[in-house]
Amino acid sequence: MKTIVLILNILLIIVLIPSIMIAITSPMIFAAKETNRLWWTAGTAVALPLSIIICGIISWRAYYQMDYSFAFKISMIPVFNGFLLIYFMLTMDQ
Repeated sequence: MKTIVLILNILLIIVLIPSIMIAITSPMIFAAKETNRLWWTAGTAVALPLSIIICGIISWRAYYQMDYSFAFKISMIPVFNGFLLIYFMLTMDQ
């Protein structure tokens, strides 16, 4: 579990830069029309880098306290947020 938490946190740090770029450009999806689905997509895009940073800090603190199970669970929150963003982007036109 210790190595999985390390690898997951390193991958989340690598994904942080592209997620910031997605969050910066997310208001551009409102150019065509405005629907609830677009609001959910933009909100999820903005929440992704924030969740990576906040959950990363909490996860590293839990990691140094040797609570690897809690660190893994907290590290999975941005992963779920990323999958949710992908789902909203794929179903945006519906």
